[in-house]
Amino acid sequence: MVEKKKFYHHCVLIKSDVTNMDKGILKDELKMFWKLSGDWELRRECNMTFLASFSSEGDVISCLKNPKIETLLENKEVKLTVTRCKEGDDGSLDLVEELHLEF
Repeated sequence: MVEKKKFYHHCVLIKSDVTNMDKGILKDELKMFWKLSGDWELRRECNMTFLASFSSEGDVISCLKNPKIETLLENKEVKLTVTRCKEGDDGSLDLVEELHLEF
């Protein structure tokens, strides 16, 4: 039996008007705001920018429906801007990993 699993990297860039936000608090807030169906990760790119990567293209599209977010985090008003990361010239998604299991 051969089982193939593909893991794709669907990303958006999140820019904030506040520096050095707590990544965990931001992820919890975005999780509630976006109501995502799949897995996703949040990575800090610099002091005001984060990269969110998703397990599904549908989750990326859902996030982009509201590209401007205003919320209250750690008693501060925060403005976030969400933009899509560039895909390949042919429109293909970046393949992160392909796993083959043979039994």
